[in-house]
Amino acid sequence: MVALVGAGPGDPELLTVRAMRLLRSAEVVLHDNLISEEVLALAPGSAARVNVGKRCGDVKDRGLQQREIHELLLEYSRRGQRVVRLKCGDPFVFGRGGEELEFLAHHGIDVEVVPGITTALGAAASCQMPLTHRDHGGTSVRFMVGQTQAKRVPDIDWAELAQSSSRQTVVFYMGMKMLSDICACLLKNEANPETPMALVENATLPNQRMVCGTVSTLAADGQAHRMGEHGPVIVFLGHTAAFPQHLEKISGGKPRTCFKMPLGNDPLLCTQCNWSCWSYVNKSLWQQVVQKFGRRLLLTAVVLFVFGLDVRRSPCIEHGKNWLRQILVCRFSTQRAIMSAVMAGAAVLPKTAK
Repeated sequence: MVALVGAGPGDPELLTVRAMRLLRSAEVVLHDNLISEEVLALAPGSAARVNVGKRCGDVKDRGLQQREIHELLLEYSRRGQRVVRLKCGDPFVFGRGGEELEFLAHHGIDVEVVPGITTALGAAASCQMPLTHRDHGGTSVRFMVGQTQAKRVPDIDWAELAQSSSRQTVVFYMGMKMLSDICACLLKNEANPETPMALVENATLPNQRMVCGTVSTLAADGQAHRMGEHGPVIVFLGHTAAFPQHLEKISGGKPRTCFKMPLGNDPLLCTQCNWSCWSYVNKSLWQQVVQKFGRRLLLTAVVLFVFGLDVRRSPCIEHGKNWLRQILVCRFSTQRAIMSAVMAGAAVLPKTAK
């Protein structure tokens, strides 16, 4: 079976619970190039991780590269392994998930699709930029690609887009390299040169940057700030693109930064721990039992070991180790070295003869 899983815009905390569960049970992870190490760390250490991401400027034919991904999905799934195809954002929003779904359906492979937060929504939230607002001309939203496979601006009705840009929010994916051409097309078709636009680089990540401007200035502003050199950029067009400045104005000049509400002291909500030890409350009865009786499970494993049984891979010791990770990391996050030493010792228990 194959799962097409959306990894969201970048921040590991924006993964869905279903995506996290599938990752933790995966045997093979085929992932995009931009998937962070924190997200990949959620997969078991024994899982195969295959980077199938496309790099800008790759000399390979794009269609052939996608066919190679198809063949890998088919090969691993036919081995009976649990395959997670991990894609940036949402699989069905400019993620070619539909093409992979078609291919797998044609070969009779069962597929689960797990949605992810697409970059437009993640960037809008982290920049506090609503995509719709009744008082700011945002009555509809349009997602578009910024360039075609031929490295040109998309063949659309630019006159209609230019005239309607004051009544909607338009989001261009993969449009940074064609930003000058996009703005030129809008101006050529009599778009208001003062229509707000914005660029967001590395949306939702700690190194996120945003540059605001207008149709007439954004191309130059983006070059001046060297946008796109440190990560992917998404482009916003419409009056809602100026909403962060509006918030700053009505709040007395207070800059609008990427704010995150602190969580409580509950270890299950701790976000300062290593992501490979990230724990969520699982609703299954077995998970609740493990969380409550992890110490007893570990003790049982130790007793079995004393009596000469090889329990290194038994459920008891694995769940006991997971319990230790949660407690040591979440309650004593400053003592990660201790946790590492404990887990390293548990991993090299001597194998006894049966």
